[in-house]
Amino acid sequence: MNLEKDYTDLIERYLDGEMVAQEQSAFEKQIAESPSLAKEVHLQKTLRNGIANQPTSIYQILRQVEQERAEMAKKKTRILNRRRMWGAGIAAGLALLLLVFFPGQFDKEAFQARYGIDLFEIERGGNPLYPKIQAAYEEGAYEEGLSMIRELQQTGASNPKYLRFLESGFYLEMRDSARTISSLTDIVEDNSVDNLYADMANQQLAMAYVVFDDTDQAIEILEQMEKDESLSPKQRSDIRAMLADLR
Repeated sequence: MNLEKDYTDLIERYLDGEMVAQEQSAFEKQIAESPSLAKEVHLQKTLRNGIANQPTSIYQILRQVEQERAEMAKKKTRILNRRRMWGAGIAAGLALLLLVFFPGQFDKEAFQARYGIDLFEIERGGNPLYPKIQAAYEEGAYEEGLSMIRELQQTGASNPKYLRFLESGFYLEMRDSARTISSLTDIVEDNSVDNLYADMANQQLAMAYVVFDDTDQAIEILEQMEKDESLSPKQRSDIRAMLADLR
C-alpha cells in the first residue's frame, strides 16, 4: 500500500457514512492491511467523538494524540513530507483542539505540516541526484543533502533557482534562522527569478518567520501576497488560510 497517498478525504467520507457498500468494503480492506491508515482512522474517529462530547474529555484526547505522535516519531526521523501525507489527521486534529479549547497556544509543527511547500514535487525527475537529495532530507541527513545540492550548483547541470529554493528548505529543517531567511529573501528580491519561485519563496519565508517566532513579520508578508492578483487560486486559498490561523 502507498503510504504517501493522502487519505484525508476518504477517511472523512468513511466516517460520515457517505461511501457506497462496494467502496466501503474496499476501504475497510485497506484499513485492515495498513496499520498506519488504521491508526489515522482511529484517531480521526476519536477526535470527532471528543469534540462532540463534553469539553472535560479534551485532556484525555490530547494525551492520546500525543502518545500516537510519540510512537510515530520513534519509527521516523523528522520527515516533513510523509508527516504531511499520513500524519495530517493527527496534526490537523491537534491544531483544531488547541485552537478551540486553548486559543492562547499555537502549534508551529502542525502549521508547518499543513502549509509547508513540498520541495520535491517542483522539479521531480529533473536530475538523477534529486531522489538521493530527497532521501537525505527525509532521513534528517541535512548536511549530506546540502553537499549534493552544492555539487549540482557547481556543475550547473540543474535549475539554479530550484536548487536555491531546495537549499532553503534544508536550512529551515535544520532550524538555521539566519541562512533560511537570507536564502529565501535573496530569491524573493532577485528580479531574474520568475513569479513561480518568487511566490513560493515568499510563502516559505512567511513559514520560516512563524517557525522562528516572528508571527507579525509572517502576517505582514502574507497580507502583501494576498493583494497579488497573479497568485494561483490554490496559493491564494493557502495564504488566506494561513492568515486566518495566525490572526
